[in-house]
Amino acid sequence: MSVRKNGKNSYRFECMINGRRFSKTFRFYTETPTEIEIKFLEWKVACEKGSFINTNYTLEEFANIWIENYIKPTCTAHVLRNYKSNLKNWIIPELGHYRLNDISPLILDRFISFLKKSDTKYAYRNNKSLSNCTIEKIFENVRTLITLAYRKGVIQSNPCDRVSLNLKKPVEEKLHCWDVEDYKRVLEMLEKVDDKLKAFAIEFALKTGLRRSEIWGITWNDIDFENKTISINKSRQKVDGVMTILPCKTASSIRIISVPQSIVDKLSHL
Repeated sequence: MSVRKNGKNSYRFECMINGRRFSKTFRFYTETPTEIEIKFLEWKVACEKGSFINTNYTLEEFANIWIENYIKPTCTAHVLRNYKSNLKNWIIPELGHYRLNDISPLILDRFISFLKKSDTKYAYRNNKSLSNCTIEKIFENVRTLITLAYRKGVIQSNPCDRVSLNLKKPVEEKLHCWDVEDYKRVLEMLEKVDDKLKAFAIEFALKTGLRRSEIWGITWNDIDFENKTISINKSRQKVDGVMTILPCKTASSIRIISVPQSIVDKLSHL
């Protein structure tokens, strides 16, 4: 059994129990001998009871397990792409090299500060800062991953429980919603568009309120001309550069909508 200093505020604990070697690095910011001794004894008891998992998983290694065994079997291709994107662009570059046992609330606080200072990686957004919504989604991925490690006994405590995003509330902007006159004006403009198919696509979206991916997912079998309804039961989205038919994200997304006679008439002549 030994306790040795291996860096500033860093101590390496080692012990041998029933022929198995256990080791872990702890950080102390007061470095009093009594505090270090108490922590070592607590850790040794945890090893003896089997509640300390002697794992060397890095966050990146565990993230691969998380994606393959927990995300792929349960999520759509679109959701899986979002998880992988956040891991590749933000989480792995900053946290991937840390061993799960070494990730502390302070490390996560630094990661959150990094996100708040970062610009989006989408060129068409002119390098604007990451939105609060995006930061929340990225950190929620981190929280889900680390919480799984905690529940599976890979780590003894969940550092995410002691972290807060503390995001500033954005200044509320007044939203301009179209009124009846705006609606009529757009329809009048569409009458002057040369490409009638494109004009109809915009009119279709305007009169149904459907999302773009939902419109792309509609097939002729989904249209009931007699009852003037359309069944929304799937979507069509680009996944890894390929247009793919996907199921609706939630049960509430599956629905039947009514459409006006003007849309029915134009659909019947396509």
